[in-house]
This record gives sequence, C-alpha cells and structure tokens, in this order.
Amino acid sequence: MSTVAEIEVAVRDLPDEEFEQVALTVLERLRKTGVLPPLRKFTEKQIRAWIEEDEKDMAAFVAGQ
Repeated sequence: MSTVAEIEVAVRDLPDEEFEQVALTVLERLRKTGVLPPLRKFTEKQIRAWIEEDEKDMAAFVAGQ
C-alpha cells in the first residue's frame, strides 16, 4: 500500500479490534507531533464529582426546576 486511498480501503476491512489498534497508533503519533493535545488525566474524585453534579442536574430537570 502506498497511497492514502489504498490504506483507507484496507482499514475499512479490518476487524474492529485491529481498527482500534490502528486508530490508537495514529492518535498517538498526532499527539507526538503536536497536532492533537496530550491526553488529559482526571482523578477518580473529579470524575465522581462530575457524575454527582450531573445526577443532581438531571433530577432538577426531571422535577421541572
């Protein structure tokens, strides 16, 4: 394979697991070259707080507040 079109066709035929691996490899390369920002890391505490806030907001929405 030497063209983007050929690569795109080949990628379309990959099983999901292999496609995911290719996608992760491409994303990592894009991060290294600065095209994409680095992954953000959140603590478990931050994530739990966001979920709790979202649940409260949803309850208020359902209650019509």
